[in-house]
Amino acid sequence: MSPVTLNDRVVVPDGVLSKEIDGETVVLNLESGVYFGLDPVATDMWRGLQIGAPLNEVASALETSYEVEPAVLRADLLQLVNELVAKGLVKVAVPGETTLAGHGPSGANRETEGRA
Repeated sequence: MSPVTLNDRVVVPDGVLSKEIDGETVVLNLESGVYFGLDPVATDMWRGLQIGAPLNEVASALETSYEVEPAVLRADLLQLVNELVAKGLVKVAVPGETTLAGHGPSGANRETEGRA
């Protein structure tokens, strides 16, 4: 599989849930049992990913919240997304694919109490 680029969008597959607690997030794949913990910065990135915009737009939005070189933020975002893809917690979207399974590009909150 080729690395994710800033022009890509990602989608959250069926069976992947997330729960935010005190600014941190746990993302869980119910089918594989794989889970991933996100710190507050990665949690902000996760929120952006769920919108379904290309990653370069997610990065641009995050740049307004953090005092960091844009190249560093973009590299960190790509690293996170590549890790999430490798763990089956997101997948690269194909043209016309909705952001969240069963939802439109704006998506719905997929948090589930007590699951993650």
